[in-house]
Amino acid sequence: MAQSSAGKIAGKIVDNKNGEAIIGANVAITGTAQGAATDLDGKYSIKGLEPGTYTLQVSYISYAKKEITGIEVAAGKTTTVNVSLQPQTI
Repeated sequence: MAQSSAGKIAGKIVDNKNGEAIIGANVAITGTAQGAATDLDGKYSIKGLEPGTYTLQVSYISYAKKEITGIEVAAGKTTTVNVSLQPQTI
């Protein structure tokens, strides 16, 4: 795969109650081994994606899992996907 034809998905994961960044959340592309963890600012980036449509799954301990479908990735472009997670009541 030529790197120039690859796109990427990047964004920020936050708590939907207070808007604070979630550090170490798992962001994965469904059906692949590709994914990333959020950094100290709640940001993530998944590079080297072939152009196409993807589904992201975001998870973190004590939060409800979230799946975002229909994410379009174009060659050489960054698709921004910001996600707010709902705290899970136990």
